[in-house]
Amino acid sequence: MFGAPSLEQKNLLRSDLAQGLLPGLRSKDIADLTFDDAEILLSISAENRWTEDREYGQIVQKEQVDTMPATAEQIGRIRELIKAKHLHPLSGNTLLKISQLSAKRLIWRGEMNRRK
Repeated sequence: MFGAPSLEQKNLLRSDLAQGLLPGLRSKDIADLTFDDAEILLSISAENRWTEDREYGQIVQKEQVDTMPATAEQIGRIRELIKAKHLHPLSGNTLLKISQLSAKRLIWRGEMNRRK
């Protein structure tokens, strides 16, 4: 299928990328993937789980935490950084859809912008 990957696929890919299960893939590459590309990469990361030094259960647990919806505290911190103009504005709907991993990255980016 040539459609865009689902939000769930994107979140799983970001989590797998952060865990080092997709070497060579960059986070900015995820935006250009098709649904089928995402499925292939997810199958590759699934195979890589078995060759990791960490136990499979640890990887799956980390992935589940990464893909959970952002917490109220994370969303509040992101809103503070947006108000202080350390992050570009995001709609309320977008904030409600982001995962914990994406929220961590946004907060980190906002903190780095604040320090500049």
